[in-house]
Amino acid sequence: MNKNLKDLAPIAIPHGPPVECTEEYFKSLKESASMVKKYPVWDIARPTPQILMEQARRDLMEAEEKLTEKREEEKKNRLVMDAKWAELRNKEMLLKESFISFNKFIRENQEKRDRAERKMEADNEVLVRKTRETEAMRQRVAEMEEVRVLMEKQVKDYTIYEWRYDKVRNRVIKWELALNRLKETASRRHVELSHVRAAIWSLYVKICNQKGLPLEAPVADFEQQLVVIMRALLELRRIYRIAQRRSKEKDAESSQTA
Repeated sequence: MNKNLKDLAPIAIPHGPPVECTEEYFKSLKESASMVKKYPVWDIARPTPQILMEQARRDLMEAEEKLTEKREEEKKNRLVMDAKWAELRNKEMLLKESFISFNKFIRENQEKRDRAERKMEADNEVLVRKTRETEAMRQRVAEMEEVRVLMEKQVKDYTIYEWRYDKVRNRVIKWELALNRLKETASRRHVELSHVRAAIWSLYVKICNQKGLPLEAPVADFEQQLVVIMRALLELRRIYRIAQRRSKEKDAESSQTA
């Protein structure tokens, strides 16, 4: 019987150095050893299809029992693994919370440290400034002490002029009293002048309102206000004279008719 070479699979011959093929060789040996090999027994009667079917059914039942056992075992393992996973998640949450608390603690400590450092720097600056101020005050006190000594010496030297000072002081007091009286008089005059100005402004406003004139004069320009008031008074006096003359004429006419 002739075989077509095209129907056969080509033989894979490894290429390369033998050292690189050693791994593939040992791997093929291991796979060959793990393969189940059943060789036919020629001196034992062959089983019938019914027996083979029964054996297959029995193998199937055993496989199902083993599968059921494996499933139960897998369920138990799943429960154990779920419990372990839950425990790990709880531990993870606790660890995260611990990390958060630790980070918060570290941050708060860092903030406290920064505040303490800033406060220390501020205290050092205040201390340096106070030291400079204290030194300046010491120098100032020393200078003032020198001035005090000098002034005491000058006071002793000028004691003979004390009576002149008393005389001048009495004169100053006299003039201060006169100045105070003058200020009081000026204050009264100012108050009176303020009342007069207020009266002038009020009369000016009334005259302008009665005549229908605009308030052109400013509040402080009382001279212009007096001009308007004087004009109004002159007009009133002229009107009064005209009215008085007409009244006399009317009285004269009434006496003649009588």
